[in-house]
Amino acid sequence: MRAEIGASDELARFASEEAHIPDAVRAVATALTANFMACAISASANPEVTNLSAALVSLGNGGPLSTVATGKMMGPVWAATVNGAAAASADYGDFNPAATMEVGAVVVPAVLAVAELTDCSCAELVDAVAIGAEIALRIGMGLQPSHGTRGWDASTTCGGIGAAIAAGRVLRLDHERMTMALALGATQASGVLASRGTLGRVLQRGHAAGLGVESALLASQGFTGATASIEGRRGLGALTSRDPSFEAMVLDLGRTWGVRETVLKPYACSWEFQSVIAAALRLRSRLAAGAVVKAVDILGTTISTGWSEAEALDEFSARFSLEYCLQSGIRDGAVGPQQFTADRIAAVSRADVTPRIRVHPISDEEKGPAVLKAQVASGGVLTEAVTDEWLRISPETVAAGLRARLESAVDPLLGFSTDALVDLWFHPGDGRVRDIWRLVHQHS
Repeated sequence: MRAEIGASDELARFASEEAHIPDAVRAVATALTANFMACAISASANPEVTNLSAALVSLGNGGPLSTVATGKMMGPVWAATVNGAAAASADYGDFNPAATMEVGAVVVPAVLAVAELTDCSCAELVDAVAIGAEIALRIGMGLQPSHGTRGWDASTTCGGIGAAIAAGRVLRLDHERMTMALALGATQASGVLASRGTLGRVLQRGHAAGLGVESALLASQGFTGATASIEGRRGLGALTSRDPSFEAMVLDLGRTWGVRETVLKPYACSWEFQSVIAAALRLRSRLAAGAVVKAVDILGTTISTGWSEAEALDEFSARFSLEYCLQSGIRDGAVGPQQFTADRIAAVSRADVTPRIRVHPISDEEKGPAVLKAQVASGGVLTEAVTDEWLRISPETVAAGLRARLESAVDPLLGFSTDALVDLWFHPGDGRVRDIWRLVHQHS
């Protein structure tokens, strides 16, 4: 696509105008919002969240807006930063296979901050999440795969731009100022994949949400940026992708929705492991009572041996250690937040019997059906196919799983039923965003 076609302009125009948002898209945006709150609240007492919020308040960043950190109120940029970091800390978010990125932990906190500032309705919030997530994912689809192979974290580079668009939507920016919000988001885009498994990843997710709010607020006050910030000769595409497709970013814009393909991760770890973990849990269900797995071989996978060699040094690196995630799944029958506590990681490392995990990778060109083979101590071998079924979960299953996730995350920390919050998320009616925070903080 030639620069003069103007992907930046088309994306901003779409975001600033009235759009017909299909019910199925609103359902995904609603799930992203509810899941974000479940993740952020569940991580609200994590040291990295409380330390980040305390540090920001000590720097004079207090303000009128809510954060999940108990008792900490901040300005809009920093509220989005803390809330985004909290959701990233839980790492129980979403994934879009076409853009190979997550979107909820960056876009939703930006919208929540501006929505609380303007007292917009929950219905308006959901629409803004839908538009912002769609723009983020479209930019990601146009920059991938080389954007990621060059080391950029699309969840933050593209997610931060989507956050700016979504916040701008709540602020009702016109086309010209929405273009500037997009430009300011693009010029601040950052985040590297090298941060995976560290607190740097948590910070860059929160930072992307905050810069989205900042970009939208600055644009509303007349700040300007490059009109071709995505497709220009020195724009984001040229700098961060070897083969950007600007056509893909705007193809059938408003008629097809990439956000519809976004799914919630069933396991609280790297998206690269989801299919393998699902296969391991199916295999575990076939084990005889008392059977002990000595080793697991992963055949025909594009997962690199580096993943299997990564160590579980703490709660963050463990989520990117294939060995630890599979060992936890086989031992516990689950790979949720409870598997990623310091005590649990220490217990697994001290265990007398843990299965060895061996990866036998193939190249993308050789890609074929992947298989797990488990060697049982008694001498038997069990095999299980690795599939991508987790990417095709029915809406009914998603809704049931999300409610269970909300209950497990919210009830223990806030000490009250989730019914009122769920009603606001799934049946917003005339509910306001401030009602969400009122329900959260009156019990925290």
